[in-house]
Amino acid sequence: MEDSIETMLGVGPVGGILEETISWQELSQVEKQYHKEIGEGNLQTFTRFQYAQKLVKSQYQADILKGIKILEDILGKDTIEVEVDEVYHSLALGYGRLGDYKNGLFYIRLSSNSCVGREELENELSSCLQRNGWIGVGIVAGASIATALLIALIVKKCKK
Repeated sequence: MEDSIETMLGVGPVGGILEETISWQELSQVEKQYHKEIGEGNLQTFTRFQYAQKLVKSQYQADILKGIKILEDILGKDTIEVEVDEVYHSLALGYGRLGDYKNGLFYIRLSSNSCVGREELENELSSCLQRNGWIGVGIVAGASIATALLIALIVKKCKK
């Protein structure tokens, strides 16, 4: 069994919701509808939302960022046709997939407790944030030890 370095170090998500992606065919199907409505000058909020939901599940960072931008725009302007909790959930997922676990937690905590998948996503975002925190502590500790050793070596050489 071959593990990536990220999995062995526990850097990124090790499965679960944040690792789920969609196929190119799924995304292109919704994207066609999205561009069709734009061409007709009649882009519906629900179509924008569906497209953004698919984008945040893409394997490409640029798509995820585009999806987040659309979702934030929907949230700021027009939430009549979509459930606000679903927008929050999709934003949390998008930010989590980008590795911005703090923003992901912010949005998932705005959604109601009855939102499907809320608890699982919140737990996954929390564990990723905690894991990254411990890795940061380890890096700082390692750098501190290396600096101390370097100073000790310099002092020792100066005494000779």
